[in-house]
Amino acid sequence: MYFRNSDGAPPKGNAPITQSSSSDANRSIERVCAQAKAPWPSWAIPRREFERHGKFIVWPRAGAHREPASDKDRARDREDLIKSLQRHEELKPAIEAFTLLWEQQDRGVVFDAWAMATPRKGDMATQSMLDGFELTVLNGLLNGADLSVTAEDLTPPNDIIFAKIKRLPKKHLGAWTALIAALQLSGQLAKVGGRARIVDLSNLPLDEANVQFALDEVLQASRKRREREIGKKLAQDEISADEAQIELAATAPPLQTLLPAPAPYTPPPLDLLPAILQEYIIAGAESLNVDVGYVALPLDSALSSAIGNSRSILLKRGFTQPPIDWTGVIGRSGSLKTPSIEIGCRFIGEHERGLQQLNQTAKEIYDEELARWKEKKKKGAEPEPPKIATCMMDDLTLEVVALRLEDNPRGILLWKDELSHFFESLDLYHGTKRTDLSRWCSLHTGVQFLLDRRTDNRHHRIWLPRACITGGVQPAILHRLLSDEYFQRGLAARFNFVYPPPRQDRWSDAVIDDDIVCEARKLFNQLWELRPGQDEHGQPCPVMLRLSPEAKEIYTAFYNESGETAFESDDREAAAWSKLTGYAARFALKAQLCHNPRAETVTGEIMLAACERARWQGQETTRIYSFLIETTEQREDRRLAEWIQHRGGAATVRDAMRGPHMLQGKPSDEVEQLFNRLVKTGLGKWDEVKPTGRGRPTRILRLFPPSKMTQLSNSREETENSVSVSASSNPF
Repeated sequence: MYFRNSDGAPPKGNAPITQSSSSDANRSIERVCAQAKAPWPSWAIPRREFERHGKFIVWPRAGAHREPASDKDRARDREDLIKSLQRHEELKPAIEAFTLLWEQQDRGVVFDAWAMATPRKGDMATQSMLDGFELTVLNGLLNGADLSVTAEDLTPPNDIIFAKIKRLPKKHLGAWTALIAALQLSGQLAKVGGRARIVDLSNLPLDEANVQFALDEVLQASRKRREREIGKKLAQDEISADEAQIELAATAPPLQTLLPAPAPYTPPPLDLLPAILQEYIIAGAESLNVDVGYVALPLDSALSSAIGNSRSILLKRGFTQPPIDWTGVIGRSGSLKTPSIEIGCRFIGEHERGLQQLNQTAKEIYDEELARWKEKKKKGAEPEPPKIATCMMDDLTLEVVALRLEDNPRGILLWKDELSHFFESLDLYHGTKRTDLSRWCSLHTGVQFLLDRRTDNRHHRIWLPRACITGGVQPAILHRLLSDEYFQRGLAARFNFVYPPPRQDRWSDAVIDDDIVCEARKLFNQLWELRPGQDEHGQPCPVMLRLSPEAKEIYTAFYNESGETAFESDDREAAAWSKLTGYAARFALKAQLCHNPRAETVTGEIMLAACERARWQGQETTRIYSFLIETTEQREDRRLAEWIQHRGGAATVRDAMRGPHMLQGKPSDEVEQLFNRLVKTGLGKWDEVKPTGRGRPTRILRLFPPSKMTQLSNSREETENSVSVSASSNPF
């Protein structure tokens, strides 16, 4: 092993070890371990204060950012090595040198140079296997894959092939004949193994899983080579121990325990809707200084409720979608969620007030008929109480919902200022768990709603129910309420949520123009005037809108695209994308009727915009889910890392104490613990900057550069309308 004090002097001890004896011991241990094949841990030990005759502080080689091993583990490592060495008589001098080094170091910097300079059995694939991995990566590059690999990561002669592939024009990608011609023209074809090697390269697997596995193996082998080079330079005094530690930290990939940063927020596209509704949404959002999503999603539920059971969309025989939309806006308390929902559902509220006047008139007529019946000494049939006409309600008790749906087959809108009430009320009045949950899921499907009551022997059988939901919820509450079971049972996937970054509340004199309100009201009235058909039993039955050939082609492509995305996603995202195939059709139905209430066919243009809206919803749902699966510690670490990255990737503890709101007022030792946690998770490292004059060095935390990730063809990139979600805007 190689020992040197931080000041360059030999370590002190009862029997001081000179520089030459240290090097001799290093070579002895390297030879001993290579011959004995000893189970020696691969160490990388940073600078530490050692007590006289103290023990090593051993850190695993997976990255010098983890907690040190216990004293018991260190002692066991030493005993295992000595036992292995004692099997060889000729190695006793090396054992003595090793024991001397173990027991007599003091205030030193130690690196396991031999471990990095000598390949060990099982550390990496054989050269022939590595060559196969490199050829697989090259074949992926030849066919246009975007892989994070450089020429330095490849061994000769594959680095030559890599350089030629990178210089090929895009039109020649995928053509191994063009690669052969380029190598032959430069006189390097024979050097890389000839024509046969390139032909073999082109026949290797191209599926994403194989290419990604090969890339991981190639990058791992590349890191091993660089570590051995660092070890050789260290053993030959070409670099200091401090320089070797810095190079090692830069070579090893960060031990990433944080989740990837959420994707940037993008407002929902509005071109699906007619111009008058777009103007209404934008004007309403500007009047409150909120994002358009806060108004657009509640408006979606309102439009669906206005259409009700009058129309559905027919995708193929036996496969229909109703205009049912469950939406939620996520925001902190005071983010103007309720006023935004009121603007989105304004015309539903106006219609409800009209129905209440009809209810009052009906009640007065009923009271008069009941009084006359009683005057006649109850002769004849007793007058029936009038049905309560409504299009909006707040009570989420399923029995009440069933009664209202029976009286109002067109449908209702459940408008909740706090959606938390909806999730908390599930099974509140039932001994059987998750009974309400399954019935609400059935309501979203819009096929049937069955409810039986034992207390009064009432049985509800509602066919083609129409129940839309909208409301607001605070992010932390949603994080608490959406349990794993709600995800597994599909309840979460049925909701379309939006969470735009918070905005500072500022006064605005902007209002919605009366002409815009008048025109939007006319459109809603036209939707209310739509009437359903009748089935063979004389019951209300929605009129079906069919797809034009162009719309069918567009929807089929989106359906298959969503299926592929769901197949490659985790369970939560897969459920959401599966539901979005239905929502794309529902979006198209609403949009077509908004453009032309008398329409009988959905056009290709409308379907294209509807599918784009569904894609946006899928991206927004994925972004929100990324917040929901974070632990509290991961969330704190990510927010701190995002703040440091925003400052240029470096910060001191004092900077943080005066920076993000979450750290203001915290003691310096608590803030330093958060910084140390970023170091331990492999996201950064400490640097000491010496002052120009007198004074103590300044400790600065520097984040490592973000890892390059392979970009899938359907990756979501930032657009000019994207809004980065900073640490201060993290909802959870």
